[in-house]
Amino acid sequence: METLREFESDLTIDKKFGKLKITLYENKLVLDDGKNRVEYNLKNISNVKLNEGFGINSIVADYEGKKIEILYFTNRVKEKLAELYEILASVTSGNYLKMNKIESKKNQNVVRWLLSLISPYKFRVSMGILFSLLLVILSLIPPYLLKIFINNVLLTKGNSYLFTEIILVLIAVYSSVVVITVLQNYALNYLGQKLSNELRVRIYEHVNKLSLGFIENFQSGRILSRITTDVGNTQWFLIWGIPTLLTNLVTIIGIGVIVFFMNPFLGIFAILPIPAIIIGTTIYRRKSRLKYHKVWRRSADITSLLTDTIPSSLIVRSYANEDYENSRLRRLTEELFSSQMGVIRLNVSWWPTLGFILSLTTVIIWFVGGKEVISGTLALGTLVAFITYLSMFYQPIQNLTNVIPFMQQSFTSAERILEIIDSEPEIKESDNPKKIDLKGEITFDHVWFGYDPLAPVVKDVNLKIRQGEKVGIVGQSGSGKTTMIKLLLRFYDPLAGKILVDGYDLKDLDIKNYRSQIGIVHADPTLLYGTVAYNIAYGKQNASPEEIIAAAMMSKAHDFIINLPLAYDTHLGERGNRLSSGQKQMIAIARALIKEPKLLIMDEPTANVDSITEGEIIKSLKEAMQGKTTIIISHRFSILNYVDRIIVMDNGKIVEEGKREELLQKKGKFYEIFKGDGNGTREIYKETQYS
Repeated sequence: METLREFESDLTIDKKFGKLKITLYENKLVLDDGKNRVEYNLKNISNVKLNEGFGINSIVADYEGKKIEILYFTNRVKEKLAELYEILASVTSGNYLKMNKIESKKNQNVVRWLLSLISPYKFRVSMGILFSLLLVILSLIPPYLLKIFINNVLLTKGNSYLFTEIILVLIAVYSSVVVITVLQNYALNYLGQKLSNELRVRIYEHVNKLSLGFIENFQSGRILSRITTDVGNTQWFLIWGIPTLLTNLVTIIGIGVIVFFMNPFLGIFAILPIPAIIIGTTIYRRKSRLKYHKVWRRSADITSLLTDTIPSSLIVRSYANEDYENSRLRRLTEELFSSQMGVIRLNVSWWPTLGFILSLTTVIIWFVGGKEVISGTLALGTLVAFITYLSMFYQPIQNLTNVIPFMQQSFTSAERILEIIDSEPEIKESDNPKKIDLKGEITFDHVWFGYDPLAPVVKDVNLKIRQGEKVGIVGQSGSGKTTMIKLLLRFYDPLAGKILVDGYDLKDLDIKNYRSQIGIVHADPTLLYGTVAYNIAYGKQNASPEEIIAAAMMSKAHDFIINLPLAYDTHLGERGNRLSSGQKQMIAIARALIKEPKLLIMDEPTANVDSITEGEIIKSLKEAMQGKTTIIISHRFSILNYVDRIIVMDNGKIVEEGKREELLQKKGKFYEIFKGDGNGTREIYKETQYS
């Protein structure tokens, strides 16, 4: 049975100081202090509570109809065991948590997947391979002509007609090689570019289908590495690796037949190194696989560092951490160098040894064949042709051995790509998703959620928002406010309970249709690489210039935009780094408003602007919110004055709700949050009323 969590208490089952090992399994909780062992069936545990004392605390619950004390612990381990309490409370509540792990999709066979990529291009691949095979056949002709040339022309000194024929045939052969090489290169390079671009788009499209959790857990640099470097390596194998493999194999077979036909005795010497090559290559491939994986992991780490720090240069320099980041890159490059040297050491220990074996075999054939020529049993032209064919025989063997490291790189890259391709989206639409005209009635029905399923951040939330209602959500950091918005946007699915939109289960709705009717302003607005107009129109792809300007005026961004060098055509740089935080936030508001959303969600929409601008934005937002269901996460009292109801969250739960003045008079959590901002309650009441 798989262990889900392990904890440790400093009080034993007998309530004495000592080590108590606590193990949580899928269906039971086990306590073991070395002398005593107790097991609890999770199905029989209910009503779990945490009793906090002055120095000693306990977790109590109902078990099989009786009130029991599950364990005791001191304040020293209180924080850790409070997590155990949260898990037990949620697991045994009856509303929360499927404890079985999600099974990952079984990886596809790499070779089968690679071949499936080129199946739509069978004709072009076949033509490329055909051209390659024709080049092999043509390459076998000159050595045979050399044999005839020496034996029947040079040594006889009289057959001028045959001499002319040989020269003409050679001209025809080499001319054909040039033409076919041009055709082969064009066909394969065209296919290579086509395939690599299509594969990059396919990976990108699949990444966009994956859940937000995948993107948040998978470093962006590693994803970029797969779309760029790994696709290039995979493309090389498909376009050049396969034809190279086939043509070299055909060359080996063709030349093997020829040399045995020319002289079976020397042919036996020619094949002596082949078993050593096959065995050695097999061993090499097994050892090199892990080493190449290590190289690509280190390379992806460097890409991740660069994609993280270069766009964040302002932060790096503000904290004077240039030397720190330089040292991080230097350390990663040293690790990359070390892993690359591991590959190099493996290569230099194998390939020179192989080359020596092949060279030694050639010397043996020179020795044996030379003695036969001297004794008159073998013609000189035959030996020269044999040696020429032998070099051509060993060359494809060496080509195969040289190409294997690149093939191994390609297989490694393909495996890395498959890590993404094989990832299944956690958020899936139903078989027949519903497209609705969003009205804006929202219901959270006993919703539980945790990024880690055993550590919920939203706990049994019940909330109903009426159509057209304006609701503010407040709470301390980590209370679950933004997570609720992510659930409402269906970036994640609840682990228990459900979310209803206009009476429909959110899981039954067409995701794109649903999100297209929502306008959202994030607390940390992200602008895209492009102009001001492009960023505003991102909320409505076919927006007219008049609509763009109107949205900017509503968000109060128009005034600063027209003072930019090119106004709405001003390029904002990467992530909008040429603007202040407040300016970025105003453009983000314009981007949300331009689509005229049915549901408006704003996470700290005025957090980064001054009070005068805030007042102007609020005036505009009052008009924009008219008749629309609106959810505002904010700690600015001025904007909360314009909502119909305020929801107060604490530790993943809704603890209070009501109007602003009502909540202040209660002097509960809401009062505590805003009194703690340093202004005091009298200052709170002096907030400007924007009308």
